[in-house]
Formats: sequence, C-alpha cells, structure tokens
Amino acid sequence: MTKRTIMGTLLTDFRFRRSEAQRELRAKIWKRNKLDNPKQRGGYELREQSAHTKDGTQIIEVQLWKKIDSGATKLSVNFKAEEIKAEEGDSIEELMK
Repeated sequence: MTKRTIMGTLLTDFRFRRSEAQRELRAKIWKRNKLDNPKQRGGYELREQSAHTKDGTQIIEVQLWKKIDSGATKLSVNFKAEEIKAEEGDSIEELMK
C-alpha cells in the first residue's frame, strides 16, 4: 500500500467536491424546470462550459437545451485500384503528373 500524501489528499478532495457541486447544479436545473423524472426529459439536454479566471477560480455554467430538430449525414470514402494502361506515345511519368 502506498503512503497517502497531503497533495494527493487535497487533489482527491478537490475533484470529489467539484464533481459533487456539478452534480448538485445539474439536479437543481432539472428540478427548477420540472424535469426531475428522466422520462419527461425527451429532447432536453444539459450543456456545460467552463472558464478559469485570473484569480485561480473556475466558473462552470450549465445550460438547459431543447432539441428542436436533428438530422444525420453519412460520409464514406470509396476508392478502387486499377491498372493504368498507357496509350501509344504516353509515358508513365506523364500519366503520373
């Protein structure tokens, strides 16, 4: 078992308290908007952004969004390999240009 250090304990405590504060904020937003029940949240989502200030604090903003519309696009790349046949008088070097 490794020895616990003061710095490690501080970091662990900080991470725990930060995640708890974020969890509580999300719960308050859901409750304030009468969306406590996850079955009622269809189309709603929470988005989060964070900023660090010059005095060393972190501000986390959580926003409630409603999906109005959505769409999907599928992109794919198809390629094929084929033999290049040089016509009379053409060189391979000219075809490669």
